[in-house]
Amino acid sequence: AETSSSNFLIWILVQQATLNSASHAESCYRAALIQPEVPMFYLPLPSDQADRLASEPNTDFF
Repeated sequence: AETSSSNFLIWILVQQATLNSASHAESCYRAALIQPEVPMFYLPLPSDQADRLASEPNTDFF
């Protein structure tokens, strides 16, 4: 499972480097819901969600 998580993270980094659209951010967010072991802060979020997370830090990762 750890290997597949690493591969998934690499896939996300490649996607971030090649695509930077709102629909891509939404797809990454949906992928995080499917693979909850990947921390959310690795993923691009729609700006309204990013602003909300910045104002209300999520302590689940600490």
